[in-house]
Amino acid sequence: MSLSKVVAATLLVAALTACEDASPLVEQPATVPVVLDYSTTPSDIGALLYLASDPGVDLLAVTLPGTGEADCAPGTRNTRQLLAIAGRPDVPVGCGRDRPLSGHRDWPDEWRRAANALPRIPVQRLGQGPVVDAEAMLPDVLERAGRPVTVVAVGPLTNIAVTLAAHPELASTIERIVVMGGAVDVAGNVPDAPSAEWNLYIDPEAARIVLGSGVPVLLVPLDATNDVPFGRTELLRLGLLETPAGVAEYQRMSAQTFFDGAFMWDELAAVATMRPETVTVERRRLVVDADGATLARDDGSPVDVAVAADPAAFDHEFRRVLNGGSLPPIPPLTSEELGYLTALSAGLRRAEAQAQASFEALADADVHAQAAAFISGTVDAVAGLEADLRHRETPPGLTDAMTRLWATTDAIRAAEGDLLAAVPGVDGADVWAVIETVFEQVRPDATIEDLFAVTEELEDYSLLRGGPDLGLTQ
Repeated sequence: MSLSKVVAATLLVAALTACEDASPLVEQPATVPVVLDYSTTPSDIGALLYLASDPGVDLLAVTLPGTGEADCAPGTRNTRQLLAIAGRPDVPVGCGRDRPLSGHRDWPDEWRRAANALPRIPVQRLGQGPVVDAEAMLPDVLERAGRPVTVVAVGPLTNIAVTLAAHPELASTIERIVVMGGAVDVAGNVPDAPSAEWNLYIDPEAARIVLGSGVPVLLVPLDATNDVPFGRTELLRLGLLETPAGVAEYQRMSAQTFFDGAFMWDELAAVATMRPETVTVERRRLVVDADGATLARDDGSPVDVAVAADPAAFDHEFRRVLNGGSLPPIPPLTSEELGYLTALSAGLRRAEAQAQASFEALADADVHAQAAAFISGTVDAVAGLEADLRHRETPPGLTDAMTRLWATTDAIRAAEGDLLAAVPGVDGADVWAVIETVFEQVRPDATIEDLFAVTEELEDYSLLRGGPDLGLTQ
């Protein structure tokens, strides 16, 4: 036997012997080390809960820019509460300086008040504790990570810029920076700077430093986030989640009082970090001007820009991770339900237009004449709705709600004479107050609000299952 064969045989025997003595090796799934820089706004909170819930994320730290919407003390306290809900109370939290690197821009006061609170999320009592300086925390976290870190920044970039400027050698410790900010080929969302987006508008100097740092950047601007609006359908789907993080996300977002103009800005950046296939990316050269606007220029920094998003893929991934890896099934509408709800949607829209036309015809009349016109128009409209639909067979899943809808419309139609007779006797300068008082006096059991309530229930049923809206949502 040759020497080489003897050596090979010896090594093989040694390896087999070692395997018998040692426990079998189990390959551990790779995780992505992540630092999240965020503020406690509704959209930022969704990003935090997503990253804290993803088993593929090694969440090293959460930092808040003091230039974000939340103040440091309530922001860090609330962040610790959220991390505890998500099962990650071990993650360190810090907050940075509260002034931009240049200028004095700030968020509207009402936005800051909202970001300092956690409405609708029940939390355990946590002591405030000292606010850790994010500018000291970030370098330490990056140095100790032992492998390149992904930084997800969904607020003003003050903390990241300060760290890179003070410690340029740490650029090599960052794999990439995922930034929610900017508006590249679309309009911005800042009234005072129509081409800018808020995060970069607050601290444009910080944005310039980060984009010019040489660290790879994935920018998730309004171009992509415009593809993921947040509306009633999204809220209803969140309401099915069962994990503590999923329930907290639903509770927080259910505090939303409007949907027009609401998007899942920061949630998309978080999902794109872990699932890049949810966005379409193009390489651009960008500069940031004094307003924080992102401008395409040949001398700009090379940046990967998410120019579009896949809303279905994003929605599925976001909810799946929040719910611990699986989603509760949502049974689709039957063909009978879809046909019925489509007809109901058309009928309700015609009824609304008819009632509105009757009311607007007396726009210059006095309050009592307007109130009478609205009541008569509404009665005629519901009569038309009944003529459109009452002859149709109601699908079993809709029977209960439709029974209550018809009971309400029947009561309103039967009370028309009494309602109109009561109008002149009600004092008031506001037509809607007069109408409300008249219904309370005559038919407290069947009001316009009751009509809207049961219609909203039907709309929720439809939207959750991918059916038509009934004209109630924006």
